[in-house]
Amino acid sequence: MTTRPRGRPRAFDREMAVRSAQRLIWQHGFEAMSLSQLEDAMGIRRSSLYSAFGSKLGLLGEAADLYIADFAKQRDVVLPGIRSTLGRLEAMFGLFSTIFVAPGGPLGCFLCSAALSCSNENEEAVNLLIMRRKAFAEVIRAELEAGVQSGEFIPDTPVAALSDFLVSVIQGMSIGARDGKPVESLRQTATFALSVPARYAAPKGASPAPAATAI
Repeated sequence: MTTRPRGRPRAFDREMAVRSAQRLIWQHGFEAMSLSQLEDAMGIRRSSLYSAFGSKLGLLGEAADLYIADFAKQRDVVLPGIRSTLGRLEAMFGLFSTIFVAPGGPLGCFLCSAALSCSNENEEAVNLLIMRRKAFAEVIRAELEAGVQSGEFIPDTPVAALSDFLVSVIQGMSIGARDGKPVESLRQTATFALSVPARYAAPKGASPAPAATAI
């Protein structure tokens, strides 16, 4: 005698459903999307949405994490073999330029666009997206710090300020993409922005920065 499994299996493709919701939120913003609109886009009932994601905010978090995972996969394709920090940053900014104007997809960066026009009632959503954007900022900062440690940049390179500057440029590129700027324009912006950290390149033959010591 066989026993039936307890509970009812989810009758939807979770990733496909999240991508459908992600696209709407990306285009129109988190606050503008009602649960009914998300249900229709995902092809599920509200009860299934709550069962799978807990809340509309939980759905946003999963959509944001999927966006970050997608970018990480694309980054891992282009970065292997690139040893220099400037080369790696150029490759990542090239990806941003391409992703932000991908044919047939929403324009700009999901992590920026999703937070557009959120009121105080959706402060949790704004904070969630801020934390996800900080993850990108940490990637940029880690690349710059690695450049200092390897001797590519001079020891007193202002890593924090450069990181903040480059992240601001990325956000500006996202807005530019939504305003209709073509990929060539975004790439020109990226090239100009990366000329700033290039000013801190160490002279050839300079020794790497000393390793930090524990206190």
